[in-house]
Amino acid sequence: MFTALRRTTPRASRPLPWPGGIWISIVAWAALVTFALLSVGPPLLGMGTFLGTDLLQNAAPWQSAFGPTRPVVNALVGDTVDTVVPQTWAIVDMLRAGTSPAWNPWVGGGTELGGLPNSGLYSPLSVAWWVLPLSAAPGVTKLLEIVAVTIGMSLFLRRLRLPDPAWALASLVFVSSGFMVSWTNWQHTRVAAVIPLLFWALDRAAVRRRLVDVVPVAIVVGVMLLGGFPAVTAYALYAGAVWVVFRAITTGRSFGRVVGAGAVCAAGVVLGVALCAWTMVPFAINATSVLDFSVRAQSSTDSLQLIDLVSAFVPEIIGDVSIPTAYGSGSPIERLSYVGIVAMLLIASRFLLRRSSVALPGARFQIIALAVCVVLVYIGGPALAAAQELPVFSNNPIGRLRVLVGFFSATLAAAGFAALIAEARPPRDVLELPAARVALDGRQLTLRILTALAILGLMASLTATAMDEVPAWAEGGIIAAIWTTAGFGAAGLALILLGRFAKPSVVRAAAVGLLPLLVLIPALDLVDHWWGWSDESTLYPATETTDYLAQHLGEQRFANTDAALLPGTNTIYGLRSVGGHAYQTAQWQDLLREVDPNAMISPTYSTFLSSIAAINIASPVLDRLGVSYMLFDPNAPAPGVFQGVDRSSDTVELGDGPVRSTVRTGPVRTIGFAIDGDASIGGGAELTADIVDEVSGDVLASTTTWYRSLSGERNVTLAGESIPAGTAWHAEIRLSSGSAQVFAAVDDPAAAAVALTLPADDGARIVQTGEATIIERTNALPRVRWADSAIVETDADRRLSLLAEGAIPPTTVLLERDEDLEKAVPAQEDEESSATVDLAPTEDDPAAVSARTTSDRAGWLVIDDSLRRPGWSATIDGEPAALVPAEHAGAAVRVPAGTHDVRVQYTVPGLETGTLVSLAALGVTVLLIAAELLIARRRQRRR
Repeated sequence: MFTALRRTTPRASRPLPWPGGIWISIVAWAALVTFALLSVGPPLLGMGTFLGTDLLQNAAPWQSAFGPTRPVVNALVGDTVDTVVPQTWAIVDMLRAGTSPAWNPWVGGGTELGGLPNSGLYSPLSVAWWVLPLSAAPGVTKLLEIVAVTIGMSLFLRRLRLPDPAWALASLVFVSSGFMVSWTNWQHTRVAAVIPLLFWALDRAAVRRRLVDVVPVAIVVGVMLLGGFPAVTAYALYAGAVWVVFRAITTGRSFGRVVGAGAVCAAGVVLGVALCAWTMVPFAINATSVLDFSVRAQSSTDSLQLIDLVSAFVPEIIGDVSIPTAYGSGSPIERLSYVGIVAMLLIASRFLLRRSSVALPGARFQIIALAVCVVLVYIGGPALAAAQELPVFSNNPIGRLRVLVGFFSATLAAAGFAALIAEARPPRDVLELPAARVALDGRQLTLRILTALAILGLMASLTATAMDEVPAWAEGGIIAAIWTTAGFGAAGLALILLGRFAKPSVVRAAAVGLLPLLVLIPALDLVDHWWGWSDESTLYPATETTDYLAQHLGEQRFANTDAALLPGTNTIYGLRSVGGHAYQTAQWQDLLREVDPNAMISPTYSTFLSSIAAINIASPVLDRLGVSYMLFDPNAPAPGVFQGVDRSSDTVELGDGPVRSTVRTGPVRTIGFAIDGDASIGGGAELTADIVDEVSGDVLASTTTWYRSLSGERNVTLAGESIPAGTAWHAEIRLSSGSAQVFAAVDDPAAAAVALTLPADDGARIVQTGEATIIERTNALPRVRWADSAIVETDADRRLSLLAEGAIPPTTVLLERDEDLEKAVPAQEDEESSATVDLAPTEDDPAAVSARTTSDRAGWLVIDDSLRRPGWSATIDGEPAALVPAEHAGAAVRVPAGTHDVRVQYTVPGLETGTLVSLAALGVTVLLIAAELLIARRRQRRR
């Protein structure tokens, strides 16, 4: 049976030293190099950064701090700005400072960091992060991804006997494919860039079937796992396994050799996992103890839409990433399917035009694999339901499988290009193969023409359907993009036909050589809209807001509201927040929802809505979590008592001079007014509001904020809480440039109608305004504190109620297990102890909480961090101590009377075991290499 399935691999189709071949090779490789240099752009020369930090200008405090800036290139890359880069840089920064990067204490109560592969920092492709400044590392990393793809494609396609210009074209198509473009600066593409190398290593092992071939497979699998996104690795291994079976069958001579090929490849995968066990074992422990995979469960209806395939040749049709606006359902990040119209034509030409003298081993396998991926990604249904019975498919969006759509499209386009190169050679250079220009009979020609027309009809139909999702205001731009694509398609088709049918070989070679340029130009246009670059001044600059928090926050927390200080970026600044962008335990999420039921924007992203936070600013939960400050957008009203105002339909002009309000009295937190329509302020202006004493004319409070645009309801918060009751004042509002129409007060047509938010008895105090509003919560408890006594509540719901109601005294800790209280010596109830807690700065050891306690009697050291994770332990004076669950998400340590050094330490769980496994795997790898070298030397001696 296996002999019947065997195929003969054709002799290498290498370029011959004929002028046309040299021309094609030069253009193909020049196109790839040009893409690599121009796509990353100025950051490679030290100008700007290959990061989307320009989008920080859309959030406080940077919006006002930046002032006028250039337009945002891609507003959908927020994840890279608020979590991927901050957490990656935190690992590097901690190691450079000589501290443990195991734990990130700054976000969401704390989260695992350096012990997991999630950052992708341990991939060889991330070497730039270790040696270059933050501004340069992302651009160089992208360039290394392109290099890795090129090396992998070259090795893989060389094994498949394709000429070197086809290697360059395949690399260009893959690095500019939808997945590789849309997920740039995430870990995803660092893994995907190694897929060609994986197929090379697996193909080599499947065909050679030698024990030493385990090593390349293991190394490549290890590099992919260290890249930090296991789903892409798993998808590639699924496809690679089928490829191994196919190649083993078609090149093997017996069932035993086929089994041997599979065994060699499987051993390579296992060895690769073992090499990375030092980080994969901790990852597995974290995945099973912290992550909730139920929220990621997928169904057969979770595929992309078939019309998303239109973005394979018209990428603009799924949305505008600069606004950002999606046309249709879902984020363009998850939907971009770009391959390029010319690459699609090359694939079609390989199968629809006359049979070529160049055969691609596995071409039919690859077209079937591409078709299967397309069905799973864009159609779903029963096929997807069946796939979701497999691990990874069941809890990862199937849209991520677009990575294989791009890969197989690239290799098939390379096959089509190689066929054209073979056709372009003079007849005497066809390498003894049968005539390359065999005429088709009428039936074949008719069938292929009908197939081509059917494909064109399907593309046109899908495009028309996709246009139904495009808003009217964007139709003009999309239609222009469609015509541009049609133009490139027509030019590509003309060159393909010339390369196939033109009689002079020089014309055929010239036409084929121009095809990489038609792949290059649209690809550059695509990445220009998706990648761009940001000015280095936008790279997490310090602002008045971050400086204030750095000076006053200490070991306490602050809380973001809405997008203020873009939750997660605080890791860069070393500021501890209660929410953010990171994996958070279920218990920590429970506490956040007690403050704001909508706090979890996604399973990994949390922030408080400003409207809810203003109501719940005095929340006892926030008190116990040590939240000393809350951060608001400057246009959000401060917490307090709202006092409305009657507005007239008339307006007063805010322009050359200030607009006054009617006279008011007493303390104030926020003034509110409304602008009729849009203010005319060009590229932006400063809005200043003063509270002016009606008698003396003194300015009692003032603030200034820069805005890019102004319209509708406006709120301005000022530090006016200390204005004495009964003091008469009026507000003055002015613009630094431009003008606006402000609705007037009913009782004074010459004055602006100004509503007020007055102070309330909520323990809040406004400490800074302008680029952002910072409100101090004066009732917050220390995040790490002493408790004289303890109570137990075993029911989680009741425990949350007790915390939310403020029913527990500050000096009492809430435990969860009866046995923890039973083991403790009962506290004296007559009075509080005179305990002190001296806390070591977090910067000294981010993965530990160290405190010196002094107390006249035993009590509890309470740590309100997110400690419900494996890896935490406690010691008192160096001796192990019990770390008991407390406060629903935190922990507590029972401490005897006297002075003691208490240390609560995080150690990466599974690191020791994983390291031992990795060392053993490394030893096996070295032995395999040594054995191969020894065998090779003996063979050489025999010769």
